[in-house]
Parts: sequence; C-alpha cells; structure tokens
Amino acid sequence: MSLLLKKKIAKQFNQAVATYDRHALVQRKMAEQLVKLLPRSEEKLRILEIGCGTGIFTHLLVQAFSNSTIVAVDIAEEMVNKARSLLNQAKNIQFVVGDIEALDLSKFAPFDFIVSNATIQWFQDKPKTIQKLSRVLSPNGWMITSTFGPQTFRELSDVFRRKEEELGFPSTLHHLPLLALDDWKQIWKQAGLENVDGIEQFHRLEYPDCYTFLKAVKAVGASYSENRLRLSQSRKLLGQVMRMYDQIYQVANGVYATYHILYVTGQKE
Repeated sequence: MSLLLKKKIAKQFNQAVATYDRHALVQRKMAEQLVKLLPRSEEKLRILEIGCGTGIFTHLLVQAFSNSTIVAVDIAEEMVNKARSLLNQAKNIQFVVGDIEALDLSKFAPFDFIVSNATIQWFQDKPKTIQKLSRVLSPNGWMITSTFGPQTFRELSDVFRRKEEELGFPSTLHHLPLLALDDWKQIWKQAGLENVDGIEQFHRLEYPDCYTFLKAVKAVGASYSENRLRLSQSRKLLGQVMRMYDQIYQVANGVYATYHILYVTGQKE
C-alpha cells in the first residue's frame, strides 16, 4: 500500500464522517464484543487506541476504564474531530491525527493495552507494525484487536469473478486483501507476544439490494478496488454485477452480505 493510497484512504474516511455512524452496524457490534475481551482493572492504565474513527469504540473504553488515560489515533482528521466532539467531556483522552505506522510512539509509551477496532487490516506492513506496537507495550500488557477476515463480502467476490470471466475482463481484487486468523496469530507470535488467541465469527447483514449494500460500504469509507478498466467498462461490469447479485443472493427482504470477523489477542511477558 503506497503513500498515495494511504492518502486516498484518509480522504475516503474524511468524506465518510457524516455517514459513518449511521452505517457502521458491524463495526459497532465488533466494538461491543471487543471491549468485553479486555481484562477489567481499577488501576490507572495507559491505553493506545488505533483507528479511533468517530469514537464509537473510544466511548466504550471511557465507560469501561474511567480511571485510565487513552491515546486515540486516527489517520483521518475529520474522524478525529468528530470523536473529539463526541467525547469533549472526557478529560482522560489525548487525540492524535496520524498514521500509526509512521508515528513516533515513544513520547506516549508505554501502554498497558493496545487496542484497535476494525483497523489493522489497513496496515501497509503488518508484521513490522505489530512488532513496533509490541515494543511500546508494558510488561504483561495486552494487544487486543478486531479486524475483517478473507471471507468478508465473499458473495460480492463471487459475482465479480463470474462477471469478469464472462465479459473477458482481467480478474481483479475488489476488496482490501485480508489475512486469515492463523496469519494474524503468527504475526502476533513473531512480534514476541505470548498467550496468543483468536476468535472467528460470521455476521450476515441484509440490504434492500446490491446497490444499497455498496452504498453502505462507501458510507463507512471502506471502498477498495484494484480495478484498472476504462470508465465505460467499469460501469458495464458494475451494472451486471449488481443485477446478478440481486438475483442469486436474495433473501425475503432483499439481499445479504457476509462479514467475516476476527478478534486477535496477545500478551507481552
């Protein structure tokens, strides 16, 4: 993932700030599950949150760890502004706009918890970044995250593959490359973390049609495609994909899409 692509991603999330909370149904469920995985403590902890977005998970952290200090980081400035506005009464949060892969964390470290909801899939160099984060964990500190697995939007991938083959277009990835749970666990272990564990879940959301589904993905800033077709070809492909999707992935109230959810945990000895 190039610097140019990172800037594009930040722009997408900035543009999604007004629509994110309304459409982030799965991300909200993930946040609620993630906070339950954090070991409870009455101590004054230092918590690093990566990808705070509009503050959905940050708010849960403030409620669960009211005595703790939270450093909340996000690459999208408008998202951070929204989170800051939501949590303006909280005195124990420091918001930082920046790319966690490039940020100097030494001035904030060490951390008792490093947490992230639905963000680590965007890391450019995943092993290197997890190693970097492991270094700023306190002894016995925890890294606990949620992310999306490779079977996310498997229905959409299936339809794109079929239509690209039918139309003679090159096969292209139409969602972010996503790692399996075992891959993430291996990265955790290579970073020196112990007690590495994971949870795998599938959630199925329903939408009136494929167009509404794709619009909802865009509304949370998560659109991604490596499509290099001409505009006319892209429009033709997308139109046929939406029609086929509506036909073969029907439910009573429209269509469905699968979200493959992963939770990864590890502790620094």
